[in-house]
This record gives sequence, C-alpha cells and structure tokens, in this order.
Amino acid sequence: MKCETHSSEATAVCTYCGRALCPQCERASSSPRIACSEACADALAKADRAIKLVLTKNIQGARITAYYGYILYPRMRVVHPMAAACGIALIAFGFSFHRLAKRG
Repeated sequence: MKCETHSSEATAVCTYCGRALCPQCERASSSPRIACSEACADALAKADRAIKLVLTKNIQGARITAYYGYILYPRMRVVHPMAAACGIALIAFGFSFHRLAKRG
C-alpha cells in the first residue's frame, strides 16, 4: 500500500478515515491510535467520549434495575414451585416425544 501524500510505502493507516500513511505523515497523538490529521484525531476523541458516555449510562441503568429488582422482590431467590413443575413436565414430555419419534 502506498502513502497518499508521498507515494512511498505506507507503514500505518488512519484509524478514522482509513488513509495510508508513511512515517513522515504519521502524527504523534495522545491516544494509542494513529490519525492522519487533527480533524481525524478530534473525531476519534469525540467518538471515544461518546462510547464512554453510553457505557457509563448503561452500567448505571443496570445497577439501578438490579437494585430495585432486589428491593421489590427480595424473596425471589429460589425457583417458584410452579415454574419448577412446568420445567419438569416439559422435560418429561420431551423425552416421551423423542421415544415416539424413534419408533416411527
């Protein structure tokens, strides 16, 4: 792959726009990702902040949901007997239908 600016062999690719970069074009940035210009570096930083904000909000939402679920249903630590009975019945019917399918 050739550098778009200098037509020499590229050693890196811009993380944001995908341009091929030679060692002369590579810009040092504070992030570990390579950017070809300040605009690309700013766009990468903005995207990183947006991702971090979304992840933080999702974690907060999950914590709140787990907390209120524990407050509202503190005794739901064991399986409800009706749910267990239905599960056992479904497993038994599955085995019986499997046996019937083998015969036919």
